[in-house]
Amino acid sequence: MRRLAWVVLLSGCLLHDEPDGEGPTVATPEAAEASPAPRSAGLAAVTRQAVDDAREDAEDDQTPAPAPGGSGPIARPSDGPPAGASKSELELFAQAERARLDDRLDDMKQAYLQLIREFPMSPLVPDVYAALGEHYFDRGQFEQAGRLFEKVTTFPSTPATVWGHYMLAWCDMRSSDPAGALDHFVRAQKGVEAGDYGSGDPARELAIAIRGDIVLPYAEAGKPARARAFFERLEGGTGTDDVPVAVQLQRLQVLLAERGDAEGARTVCRDRIARGESVTCDP
Repeated sequence: MRRLAWVVLLSGCLLHDEPDGEGPTVATPEAAEASPAPRSAGLAAVTRQAVDDAREDAEDDQTPAPAPGGSGPIARPSDGPPAGASKSELELFAQAERARLDDRLDDMKQAYLQLIREFPMSPLVPDVYAALGEHYFDRGQFEQAGRLFEKVTTFPSTPATVWGHYMLAWCDMRSSDPAGALDHFVRAQKGVEAGDYGSGDPARELAIAIRGDIVLPYAEAGKPARARAFFERLEGGTGTDDVPVAVQLQRLQVLLAERGDAEGARTVCRDRIARGESVTCDP
Protein backbone atom coordinates (compact mmCIF):
# COMPACT_ATOMS: atom_id res chain seq x y z
CA MET A 1 0.00 0.00 0.00
CA ARG A 2 2.85 2.38 0.82
CA ARG A 3 4.44 1.71 -2.56
CA LEU A 4 1.14 2.27 -4.36
CA ALA A 5 0.58 5.58 -2.57
CA TRP A 6 3.98 6.87 -3.66
CA VAL A 7 3.46 5.89 -7.27
CA VAL A 8 -0.06 7.36 -7.37
CA LEU A 9 1.09 10.69 -5.91
CA LEU A 10 4.09 10.91 -8.19
CA SER A 11 2.14 9.86 -11.27
CA GLY A 12 -0.56 12.43 -10.53
CA CYS A 13 1.97 15.24 -10.26
CA LEU A 14 3.82 14.17 -13.40
CA LEU A 15 0.68 13.95 -15.49
CA HIS A 16 -0.63 17.41 -14.61
CA ASP A 17 1.72 20.22 -15.58
CA GLU A 18 -0.77 23.08 -15.63
CA PRO A 19 0.19 26.07 -13.43
CA ASP A 20 -1.60 26.19 -10.10
CA GLY A 21 -2.83 29.15 -8.12
CA GLU A 22 -2.24 28.67 -4.40
CA GLY A 23 0.39 27.13 -2.18
CA PRO A 24 -0.21 24.45 0.46
CA THR A 25 -1.88 25.12 3.79
CA VAL A 26 0.67 25.09 6.62
CA ALA A 27 0.90 25.60 10.36
CA THR A 28 1.69 28.89 12.10
CA PRO A 29 5.26 29.96 12.93
CA GLU A 30 4.52 29.44 16.63
CA ALA A 31 3.58 25.81 15.99
CA ALA A 32 6.76 25.29 13.98
CA GLU A 33 8.94 26.41 16.86
CA ALA A 34 7.68 23.48 18.91
CA SER A 35 8.22 20.88 16.18
CA PRO A 36 11.69 20.67 14.56
CA ALA A 37 12.30 18.55 11.48
CA PRO A 38 14.20 15.22 11.64
CA ARG A 39 17.86 13.89 10.63
CA SER A 40 21.40 13.33 9.13
CA ALA A 41 22.95 11.31 6.30
CA GLY A 42 26.22 9.98 5.05
CA LEU A 43 27.52 9.58 1.52
CA ALA A 44 27.24 6.64 -0.79
CA ALA A 45 30.80 5.30 -0.92
CA VAL A 46 30.30 3.35 -4.15
CA THR A 47 28.97 4.67 -7.49
CA ARG A 48 28.56 8.17 -6.03
CA GLN A 49 30.22 9.58 -9.15
CA ALA A 50 27.16 8.89 -11.31
CA VAL A 51 25.01 11.33 -9.36
CA ASP A 52 27.85 13.79 -8.73
CA ASP A 53 28.43 14.10 -12.48
CA ALA A 54 24.79 15.01 -13.03
CA ARG A 55 24.91 17.62 -10.26
CA GLU A 56 28.13 19.11 -11.69
CA ASP A 57 26.45 19.48 -15.07
CA ALA A 58 23.64 21.35 -13.33
CA GLU A 59 26.09 23.73 -11.65
CA ASP A 60 27.75 24.48 -14.98
CA ASP A 61 24.40 25.48 -16.49
CA GLN A 62 23.02 27.49 -13.58
CA THR A 63 23.31 31.23 -12.99
CA PRO A 64 24.86 32.19 -9.64
CA ALA A 65 22.55 31.70 -6.66
CA PRO A 66 21.09 34.90 -5.20
CA ALA A 67 22.64 36.25 -2.02
CA PRO A 68 20.96 35.36 1.30
CA GLY A 69 17.74 37.27 1.62
CA GLY A 70 17.53 37.55 -2.15
CA SER A 71 14.66 37.07 -4.55
CA GLY A 72 14.70 33.27 -4.69
CA PRO A 73 16.04 30.08 -3.12
CA ILE A 74 19.67 29.08 -3.33
CA ALA A 75 20.73 26.02 -5.32
CA ARG A 76 20.52 22.94 -3.12
CA PRO A 77 23.80 22.40 -1.20
CA SER A 78 24.75 18.70 -1.22
CA ASP A 79 27.57 16.36 -0.29
CA GLY A 80 26.18 13.70 -2.63
CA PRO A 81 23.55 10.95 -2.49
CA PRO A 82 22.51 9.29 0.78
CA ALA A 83 24.22 6.14 2.01
CA GLY A 84 22.55 2.81 1.37
CA ALA A 85 21.50 3.28 -2.25
CA SER A 86 22.42 0.46 -4.61
CA LYS A 87 24.29 0.94 -7.87
CA SER A 88 21.08 0.37 -9.85
CA GLU A 89 19.21 2.98 -7.80
CA LEU A 90 21.98 5.54 -8.23
CA GLU A 91 22.16 4.93 -11.96
CA LEU A 92 18.40 5.44 -12.37
CA PHE A 93 18.53 8.62 -10.30
CA ALA A 94 21.48 9.95 -12.31
CA GLN A 95 19.64 9.08 -15.54
CA ALA A 96 16.61 11.04 -14.39
CA GLU A 97 18.72 14.00 -13.27
CA ARG A 98 20.49 14.20 -16.62
CA ALA A 99 17.16 14.08 -18.44
CA ARG A 100 15.81 16.84 -16.16
CA LEU A 101 18.82 19.05 -16.81
CA ASP A 102 18.57 18.44 -20.56
CA ASP A 103 14.83 19.27 -20.44
CA ARG A 104 13.92 15.77 -21.64
CA LEU A 105 10.85 15.68 -19.45
CA ASP A 106 9.34 12.40 -20.64
CA ASP A 107 12.63 10.58 -20.03
CA MET A 108 12.91 12.23 -16.63
CA LYS A 109 9.42 11.14 -15.57
CA GLN A 110 9.98 7.61 -16.81
CA ALA A 111 13.26 7.22 -14.90
CA TYR A 112 11.89 8.67 -11.66
CA LEU A 113 8.77 6.50 -11.80
CA GLN A 114 10.87 3.43 -12.58
CA LEU A 115 13.07 4.10 -9.56
CA ILE A 116 10.08 4.34 -7.21
CA ARG A 117 8.31 1.33 -8.71
CA GLU A 118 11.37 -0.92 -8.61
CA PHE A 119 12.94 0.43 -5.40
CA PRO A 120 10.08 1.81 -3.25
CA MET A 121 12.21 1.66 -0.08
CA SER A 122 15.26 3.34 -1.64
CA PRO A 123 16.90 6.11 0.41
CA LEU A 124 16.78 8.11 -2.83
CA VAL A 125 12.96 8.33 -2.83
CA PRO A 126 12.88 11.63 -0.86
CA ASP A 127 15.41 13.07 -3.30
CA VAL A 128 13.15 12.05 -6.20
CA TYR A 129 10.30 14.10 -4.75
CA ALA A 130 12.68 16.99 -4.00
CA ALA A 131 14.07 17.01 -7.55
CA LEU A 132 10.57 16.94 -9.03
CA GLY A 133 9.51 19.71 -6.66
CA GLU A 134 12.38 21.82 -7.96
CA HIS A 135 11.29 21.03 -11.52
CA TYR A 136 7.78 22.40 -10.91
CA PHE A 137 9.05 25.32 -8.84
CA ASP A 138 11.32 26.42 -11.69
CA ARG A 139 8.32 26.27 -14.02
CA GLY A 140 6.29 28.53 -11.71
CA GLN A 141 3.88 25.72 -10.74
CA PHE A 142 4.07 26.37 -7.02
CA GLU A 143 1.07 24.31 -5.92
CA GLN A 144 2.41 21.23 -7.72
CA ALA A 145 5.86 21.90 -6.29
CA GLY A 146 4.41 22.39 -2.83
CA ARG A 147 2.65 19.02 -2.88
CA LEU A 148 5.91 17.29 -3.75
CA PHE A 149 7.94 19.16 -1.13
CA GLU A 150 5.20 18.43 1.41
CA LYS A 151 5.70 14.74 0.64
CA VAL A 152 9.47 15.14 1.12
CA THR A 153 8.91 16.45 4.66
CA THR A 154 7.08 13.25 5.66
CA PHE A 155 10.30 11.23 5.44
CA PRO A 156 12.36 11.05 8.65
CA SER A 157 16.13 11.23 8.91
CA THR A 158 17.05 12.75 5.57
CA PRO A 159 18.57 16.11 4.55
CA ALA A 160 15.84 16.21 1.91
CA THR A 161 13.38 16.74 4.80
CA VAL A 162 15.12 19.98 5.76
CA TRP A 163 15.40 21.03 2.12
CA GLY A 164 11.71 20.27 1.65
CA HIS A 165 10.79 22.77 4.38
CA TYR A 166 13.14 25.38 2.91
CA MET A 167 11.55 25.02 -0.52
CA LEU A 168 8.02 24.93 0.93
CA ALA A 169 8.84 28.30 2.47
CA TRP A 170 9.65 29.64 -0.98
CA CYS A 171 6.53 28.06 -2.45
CA ASP A 172 4.53 29.94 0.20
CA MET A 173 6.37 33.16 -0.57
CA ARG A 174 5.53 32.79 -4.24
CA SER A 175 1.91 32.03 -3.30
CA SER A 176 1.59 35.10 -1.03
CA ASP A 177 1.50 33.15 2.23
CA PRO A 178 4.16 34.81 4.41
CA ALA A 179 2.92 33.11 7.59
CA GLY A 180 3.33 29.71 5.95
CA ALA A 181 6.78 30.72 4.72
CA LEU A 182 7.82 31.69 8.25
CA ASP A 183 6.64 28.31 9.50
CA HIS A 184 8.74 26.37 7.02
CA PHE A 185 11.84 28.56 7.33
CA VAL A 186 11.70 27.97 11.10
CA ARG A 187 11.34 24.22 10.60
CA ALA A 188 14.22 24.18 8.11
CA GLN A 189 16.50 26.10 10.45
CA LYS A 190 15.64 23.86 13.39
CA GLY A 191 16.46 20.87 11.21
CA VAL A 192 19.88 22.35 10.44
CA GLU A 193 20.44 23.10 14.14
CA ALA A 194 19.59 19.50 15.02
CA GLY A 195 22.21 18.21 12.59
CA ASP A 196 19.61 16.88 10.18
CA TYR A 197 21.49 18.39 7.23
CA GLY A 198 24.88 17.17 8.39
CA SER A 199 27.63 19.40 9.76
CA GLY A 200 29.77 20.43 6.79
CA ASP A 201 29.71 23.24 4.25
CA PRO A 202 26.28 22.34 2.79
CA ALA A 203 24.66 22.74 6.22
CA ARG A 204 26.46 26.03 6.77
CA GLU A 205 25.42 27.32 3.35
CA LEU A 206 21.79 26.44 3.95
CA ALA A 207 21.85 27.98 7.44
CA ILE A 208 23.16 31.27 6.02
CA ALA A 209 20.45 31.28 3.34
CA ILE A 210 17.65 30.59 5.84
CA ARG A 211 18.78 33.34 8.21
CA GLY A 212 18.81 35.82 5.35
CA ASP A 213 15.62 34.66 3.66
CA ILE A 214 13.46 34.46 6.79
CA VAL A 215 13.50 38.25 7.12
CA LEU A 216 11.38 38.53 3.95
CA PRO A 217 8.21 36.85 5.28
CA TYR A 218 8.75 38.31 8.75
CA ALA A 219 8.43 41.80 7.25
CA GLU A 220 4.94 40.82 6.06
CA ALA A 221 3.66 38.52 8.78
CA GLY A 222 5.72 39.21 11.92
CA LYS A 223 5.40 41.82 14.67
CA PRO A 224 8.16 44.47 14.52
CA ALA A 225 8.20 44.83 18.31
CA ARG A 226 8.97 41.12 18.71
CA ALA A 227 11.47 40.83 15.86
CA ARG A 228 14.63 40.78 18.00
CA ALA A 229 13.27 38.06 20.29
CA PHE A 230 12.15 36.02 17.26
CA PHE A 231 15.52 36.18 15.50
CA GLU A 232 17.49 35.60 18.72
CA ARG A 233 15.56 32.39 19.40
CA LEU A 234 16.72 31.11 16.03
CA GLU A 235 20.29 32.37 16.34
CA GLY A 236 22.06 29.47 18.02
CA GLY A 237 23.11 26.08 16.79
CA THR A 238 23.64 26.78 13.08
CA GLY A 239 27.41 27.04 13.31
CA THR A 240 27.46 30.40 11.52
CA ASP A 241 27.41 34.03 12.51
CA ASP A 242 27.43 35.30 8.92
CA VAL A 243 23.91 36.70 9.31
CA PRO A 244 23.75 38.02 12.91
CA VAL A 245 20.58 39.39 14.46
CA ALA A 246 21.81 42.96 13.96
CA VAL A 247 21.99 42.39 10.20
CA GLN A 248 18.54 40.77 10.16
CA LEU A 249 17.04 43.76 12.01
CA GLN A 250 18.74 46.22 9.69
CA ARG A 251 17.29 44.41 6.68
CA LEU A 252 13.88 44.18 8.35
CA GLN A 253 13.84 47.93 8.97
CA VAL A 254 14.57 48.58 5.29
CA LEU A 255 11.89 46.12 4.12
CA LEU A 256 9.26 47.62 6.43
CA ALA A 257 10.05 51.11 5.15
CA GLU A 258 9.84 49.89 1.55
CA ARG A 259 6.42 48.34 2.28
CA GLY A 260 5.17 51.67 3.65
CA ASP A 261 5.08 50.48 7.28
CA ALA A 262 6.74 53.57 8.72
CA GLU A 263 5.70 52.82 12.29
CA GLY A 264 7.04 49.29 12.10
CA ALA A 265 10.34 50.56 10.67
CA ARG A 266 10.61 53.12 13.52
CA THR A 267 9.91 50.39 16.08
CA VAL A 268 12.80 48.29 14.77
CA CYS A 269 15.02 51.37 14.50
CA ARG A 270 14.36 52.37 18.13
CA ASP A 271 15.17 48.83 19.23
CA ARG A 272 18.49 49.01 17.43
CA ILE A 273 19.32 52.35 19.07
CA ALA A 274 18.44 50.90 22.48
CA ARG A 275 21.09 48.22 21.86
CA GLY A 276 23.78 50.82 21.15
CA GLU A 277 23.65 51.00 17.35
CA SER A 278 24.39 54.38 15.77
CA VAL A 279 21.35 54.79 13.50
CA THR A 280 18.88 57.57 12.82
CA CYS A 281 15.17 56.81 12.76
CA ASP A 282 12.89 58.54 10.28
CA PRO A 283 10.34 60.79 12.04
